[in-house]
Amino acid sequence: MKASDKKRKATEQRTEVQGWNRASQAVFLGEKLTTQAAFLRTLGNINTNSLRSFMNLKRGAGSGASNVVYRKAYVFFEKKRILEGKKKTKKRQDHEAKQGSKGFSLRHDSGMRWVFVGKGF
Repeated sequence: MKASDKKRKATEQRTEVQGWNRASQAVFLGEKLTTQAAFLRTLGNINTNSLRSFMNLKRGAGSGASNVVYRKAYVFFEKKRILEGKKKTKKRQDHEAKQGSKGFSLRHDSGMRWVFVGKGF
């Protein structure tokens, strides 16, 4: 088995999701190596509205973690990093240590609630 095949196989066994930098996605798409449509198909037929919504979310720890793009893009960029033989950055290692082994929660609670008032409620 070739070394690149071993790396690829190792990436397919990873299931946990840590935080990642949304800027990685913007830079990747900015390099014009692929079209946005091809990138979204690679991630698993994600629609452009989901991508736009994800990229426009407020910045900050865990923002966007509940969006489908978050998990799929994380897996894509983690595989890319491993196949390129790059090490994790110090900043990323610090974030992973702070978040724990499971990373950010993949659910988001904005704190907003529906409140019904009036007769019959």
